Order: sequence, then C-alpha cells, then structure tokens
Amino acid sequence: MISEKRILFIGAPGSGKGSLSKILVDKYKLVHISTGELFRLKIKEDQKLAKKIQSYVSSGGYVPDKITNKIVADFISKLPKNRGYILDGYPRTIEQLNFMNENGIEVDLVFYLKIRTDTIINRLRQRLFCQECQKPYNLLLAKPKIAGKCDLDNNDLITRNDDRPEIISVRIEKFNLSIAPIVQHYENINKIHYLDTENPLEKIIEEIEKWL
Repeated sequence: MISEKRILFIGAPGSGKGSLSKILVDKYKLVHISTGELFRLKIKEDQKLAKKIQSYVSSGGYVPDKITNKIVADFISKLPKNRGYILDGYPRTIEQLNFMNENGIEVDLVFYLKIRTDTIINRLRQRLFCQECQKPYNLLLAKPKIAGKCDLDNNDLITRNDDRPEIISVRIEKFNLSIAPIVQHYENINKIHYLDTENPLEKIIEEIEKWL
C-alpha cells in the first residue's frame, strides 16, 4: 500500500514519533524525514559542520534554523514529486514554519502527540545508541541481543548526553515554548489532530489511519 500523504508529527522528545513513523513507513511506503537522523548523516559527511551540530545537541539546544532549514529542504528537493513523507521534529520553531511556507514544503495532515513529562523521562532513560553506526535500542522495547553491544557491528552502546534527565527537562521546556505558535497556526487552518500517546501503539495507529 502506497500513500502520497505528507504528514507532520509534532511531539516532545520521547513522545513516540520515531516508533509511529516506522510503522507507517513500512505499511504505506512513506519517507521518514527525521531532523535527528539528517543531522547524524550530515555529521558523517561534514566534519566542520559536525562540531557545530554536536555542540548544540549535547547541551540540549536546537541546531540553528538556518542550518536545519537547508538540510531538510535539500533532502525533500531530492524526493520524487508525488512521494509521501513524514516530517518528524520539523518545524519546531516559527522561523522554520515560515521557511516551509515560503519554500513550498507542504503537509496534508498534522498530528500532535500528547504525553506526560514523567513518561518522556522514563522512556528516554531506556534509550541506547551504537557509538559507531548510531542504531537505536530501547531496554524495554528493543533490547540488543548482547547486553551493551550493537547487533550490527558489536560496538559499545552508549547513552546520549541529551538523554540525561537534566538535559531532557531542558529539551521539554524549550520544545513547549517553541512549538506553541506552530500548534496555533495549524489549529487556525483546521489541520491538526491530537493523539494521546499514553495509549497502546496499535490504538494510536488506528486513529491515524482514519485520516489516511
């Protein structure tokens, strides 16, 4: 099944954007556009830019809009014209939203993922990443076959600096401040749908599929 829908997920770190995206990508052949993943790819390609991006991410801050806009726009410009996609983590500032509108980056559906702060902190504390290939793991939902080692390359798994509780709190606070005008924009044009991501994954997917 192929969908041409262009979807935007709005949600704090740990709200489930990645898990939901994976299911929809597999089922509807959508392209998952995650700013975090695009940053990690860019870090491998451009060492100079890598240092800038890593300094922002490790402190819990946002990568500047100018850098983020260019990376996202370049990626979308290379997609086939009628290819559906999921925007995950973008836009997260009003400047990024304005850039989207000015440059024809459109979405058909917007889903806001509601979640409690304590749930976010608990989820993110379970995340591990391969320090080499960046493959993600979750100690509750997706454990590695060998504790502490990546399934793909056997490198050590690490906890990212931005998943520490004190950094998570900073990220959530910044997210809530920056996302408010974006939510308001999509409410004004009747394009936003609210999802309770405390619910089981299957129930959330069912709700999303009503709009696809």
